[in-house]
Order: sequence, then structure tokens, then C-alpha cells
Amino acid sequence: MRRRVELVFKFPYKLKKESYELAHPFSRMPANLNTVVRYFPTDPLNTIFLNFIKDNFYGVFICENGNWVAYGWMSRPSTPGPIHLSPAIQKLKVFWIFYCHTKESFRGRGLYKTVLRILIQQAFHENKEAEIYMDTQLDNIPARKAILTVGFKPQGTVYTYKFGIPKIKIWNWCKWNKEAVHLTLID
Repeated sequence: MRRRVELVFKFPYKLKKESYELAHPFSRMPANLNTVVRYFPTDPLNTIFLNFIKDNFYGVFICENGNWVAYGWMSRPSTPGPIHLSPAIQKLKVFWIFYCHTKESFRGRGLYKTVLRILIQQAFHENKEAEIYMDTQLDNIPARKAILTVGFKPQGTVYTYKFGIPKIKIWNWCKWNKEAVHLTLID
């Protein structure tokens, strides 16, 4: 059995009318069948991302010169939540941002924050009363700083326990303590 600690965050307010257009040479592309096949033709992420599309998750790629440099995904209230969470949490009728990544050589340029803002903007475009959550691992300090900078507020801790029969079936069981306090980040 494996245990993971995830910090949960909630976006607490309405989005201000702001544009999150990227400066040259960066561009934004929606995740769809064509872009997944173009950017991840033989990568194992191809299958994962195609399943996200099949599940009607919303995804976005940040690109430079035709190559992806960052991405992020979001479940919708009408879809199951992220697969790394338990079925009880997956059933919540909320937007949940997950599976975000920036290539190492592009980190420190604000691309992760831009991905988050684009996903938040999309959620409010789809539902003006959107409830938006996300989680990150306890030890991912750069992500935690970016999440807080964008405006998310701590919303407790999820303890995830994975257990199962390898290559046959894996189960996730989660306990979400919404009152748990996040440790303060020190610069």
C-alpha cells in the first residue's frame, strides 16, 4: 500500500476580466485529438491524454515553435474527477485542475501560472458560479507558490492510499480533511 499527501486548494472568487495571451514566441493550443497526436505521437502520455479527451476533460498546451512546453488538464462538473482521487471525490460536481507540467528548461517563466489562469478562465466561461479545486503534492514547493500567487486558497489535505493487485486492479482510497492547515511557505 502506498500513501500520498496532496494539498487541496480552492479558487475563492470570481475571475476578473483579464486576458492571458502569451507573449511571442509562446502560443496556446487546446488539447484535442489532433494536438495530442501532434505533440505526443509515441509518448506514453498520448494514451493518457486521449483518455482525458474521451472523458471530456478540458486541456491546454502552451507551445513554443510548434513544440509543447507546458500543459494542464481540468475535469468538469459533468465528468468524473481526476483518476488519482477516490470515487467519492471524483463524484463532486466541481471543476478540478490536475496533471499540469512544465518542461524543466522552461520553468521559472510563469508558464504554469498562465496554464492555471487559462483553466480558471475556461471554468468561468462554462459556468459563472464555478467551484474550482486543484491539488498538488506536499513537497512541490514551486507549484504551491504558483497556486497561491494565482489566487487559490488552501482547502485542506487529501491522504491517498493506493492498493491493489499489480497489473490487474489498483484502488484509490482518499480521506479529505478540509480543515487541515497547510504549512506556511518561506521564501
